[in-house]
Amino acid sequence: MKIAVANDGRALVIAEEKTYDVTEQLGLSEAESADPWMAWLRRGGDLAALKRLELDEADLVDDVQLSAPLGVPGKIVAAPVNYLDHKVEMSEQKTIAEYGVFLKANSSVIGPHGTVKLPYLDKRTDQEGELAVVIGRRARNVRAEDALGYVLGYTRHPGHYRAIDRRPLHAQVV
Repeated sequence: MKIAVANDGRALVIAEEKTYDVTEQLGLSEAESADPWMAWLRRGGDLAALKRLELDEADLVDDVQLSAPLGVPGKIVAAPVNYLDHKVEMSEQKTIAEYGVFLKANSSVIGPHGTVKLPYLDKRTDQEGELAVVIGRRARNVRAEDALGYVLGYTRHPGHYRAIDRRPLHAQVV
């Protein structure tokens, strides 16, 4: 099951290659159409509620343009040098815990087929594809064995584009 948003703000679920409009089942108002899934999460929506949706009662949608499923997420937290090949490539021996994490602008989110605008065309830029985990509810000091209970889902995103000369500003897109 995948969540999606139509360009007109309808909340969609994609399951078994069919797209369903679940906006009414989620009880979303027209005012919440700018970011329907975020509005739903803020009202306490969770993975269990998502799985309980009655897709056979939802309208089927054909030929729809999609936008980002979470248009303006609360936070985007990223970890540098987060896989072994990258550590080797950069000759780094530190761990993520030693580096800490960094924030990406929540306005950097783009939807499917969105355009990534690179700020520096005069330098080599590497793309780093990344896995994004969507945390579905507030969490703090969560035990490792309970962590997956806070995950709503996951997505991939075009990643982090880094200019090789390490300019202080570099494009970050989700």
